[in-house]
Amino acid sequence: MDIYEAVNTELGYPVRVHYAYTYIRKEQRVFRYDNAPHHPEIVTHPHHKHIGQIEQIAPADQPSLSQVLTEIETWLGA
Repeated sequence: MDIYEAVNTELGYPVRVHYAYTYIRKEQRVFRYDNAPHHPEIVTHPHHKHIGQIEQIAPADQPSLSQVLTEIETWLGA
């Protein structure tokens, strides 16, 4: 798993400005959540999910790290 977060604390509490959570299994990318603004056509823009090696784009709300880890646990059980 690769985790990237840029967090701003100027307001006195943490705000995730940028994030990317990538799950790699057996040297293959399984999924990645991020908020890079390069898919304005997605209803959840800028938040979205890349699925599989072909990186199919899907709408996705901003996940918490806990939600991503729970999703990875389902893959580990597969």
